[in-house]
Amino acid sequence: MRQYAWPGNVRELRNVIEHAVIIANGEQIQLSDLPEKLSNGSPSNADGLQVGMPVTLEALETEHIRRIMAQCDNNVDEAAQVLGIGRSTLYKKQKKE
Repeated sequence: MRQYAWPGNVRELRNVIEHAVIIANGEQIQLSDLPEKLSNGSPSNADGLQVGMPVTLEALETEHIRRIMAQCDNNVDEAAQVLGIGRSTLYKKQKKE
């Protein structure tokens, strides 16, 4: 679950948990109770980009920045710190998208 990009943020997480609770047979949610996009064990996003795929570095960088921004609730200062780049560099990279 940590590797999933959660494009719907908290709302999507809440819906997945509610659904899993409803269909779970026992007292604990099992992997089989989760949607396939979470149980396949690979990071997921709309483009399906993963490290090692035959895609450009620019595409991977754009996706990575998007994920970090989502994790940081679109806080540019925090995202820049996580990425190890300056705030102005992050702005430039986002503008290039």
